[in-house]
Amino acid sequence: MPFCERLERVDILYSSLDNCGDLMGIANWNRGTVIANHCAQRGWHWLVGNADWGHHLGELSTEEDWRETQELWLRAQACVGHIGRGDSYLVRPGLPRFTSNTFDALRMTPAMVSRYMLHPAFSIEWLFTEHADRVATPDLVRLAQARTLGKSDATRVWIAGSSSEPADQEGLTAFVEKFPNIVFYRWNESATDPALPEWFRAQERTLGGWMPHRPLPTVRFASFDSEGWSPRDSYVASIPYVLGRRGHGNDGSRELLERAGFVIVALSRDGVNSTLAIRTDGDDRRVYEYCHEDILDAMSDDRDITQSIYPVFRSYAAMLSHITEIEPVDIKPHPGGRTMTFTFPQFDQPNTLDADRTWVALYDSYDQRNEDAYYVITVHDGEHETARFVAKVGLWWAEDDWTSSDFVDRLRRELHHLAGEGETNTSYQGWRTTRET
Repeated sequence: MPFCERLERVDILYSSLDNCGDLMGIANWNRGTVIANHCAQRGWHWLVGNADWGHHLGELSTEEDWRETQELWLRAQACVGHIGRGDSYLVRPGLPRFTSNTFDALRMTPAMVSRYMLHPAFSIEWLFTEHADRVATPDLVRLAQARTLGKSDATRVWIAGSSSEPADQEGLTAFVEKFPNIVFYRWNESATDPALPEWFRAQERTLGGWMPHRPLPTVRFASFDSEGWSPRDSYVASIPYVLGRRGHGNDGSRELLERAGFVIVALSRDGVNSTLAIRTDGDDRRVYEYCHEDILDAMSDDRDITQSIYPVFRSYAAMLSHITEIEPVDIKPHPGGRTMTFTFPQFDQPNTLDADRTWVALYDSYDQRNEDAYYVITVHDGEHETARFVAKVGLWWAEDDWTSSDFVDRLRRELHHLAGEGETNTSYQGWRTTRET
């Protein structure tokens, strides 16, 4: 492609592109976005390989989104995928046919599309008819530029030009220099959450993450800060953590933790119960650590939960400076889907709620990106049904073995609490309830 020799940026979004090999001829292609396109496997893997090695600094769909678009294209000649920070759309390339907009689009995640493709009436016309309330007119170009990618040299420039305190700049620089061969990114102003403190938003605008094409990078810390301590202090170096904001659980602790102003920024994996969190109130920039079981014990004993929460890093930047290892984690296979035999349990036998009421819960679907399971809960008072609603259960607490009795027991407790609440905690109406109506 001699006419492309000076081209440095390529953005291809939600298109019918089926041969990514055409992009191989753009020798100087450094930046751009290739998201939710119908690309053949060979060309797609070439793109991912180049991105992993940092040969070009572009946004790509996740492996899960790419696979979902492959199937959706075969079924409905449409594309689906995440873009920006948390946004996700289904788009039918070409001139609009079902809406009066510039192009046909629905606010819809790949996980939702996967569920709807199981519906016996599924078609692209059915989707736009049944989900007219999800018709959208997204500014895809703006969303595609929600973050900026860079190698370690560029990232050090971001840090030096930031408003961070000198000690934090030094810590961030030390972290980047430990991992000179990976790709980092920073979020643009519009992609940061105004509900979070300004100091944390400034951190995300300086260094928001790394390995943009790998889901859930696991990290290990050398230690907590010298002035920080928690009961996990002596063995923190052996604990793997997954960084990222998560919601609190549905077991009664959420209200107390939110009232105290804590927001989760990392969770442990592989059996050790440890949570890292920041506070949203005031100018407190420290990172705190707690064990969720300790929070539940404090609640049971009617003690102040903050007595079980310990400051362990003086700042988020200091936390990053203590990272000694980064290990990419493969996408968890889709339970009940095409890649593994695991199936979510059904709770179809009555569970006692109180003296008169019982509940049952039938599995509806799983949102892999957010690690949320959806169940349809039905509550009975004697022989009379008194409530039926869709409930979302965050699986942030789940370990690797989802077939264990511990997983089932914890899931049952989460559902029991939601049944007692008696109302939905999500706007999602459920594939099962949609099918039954």
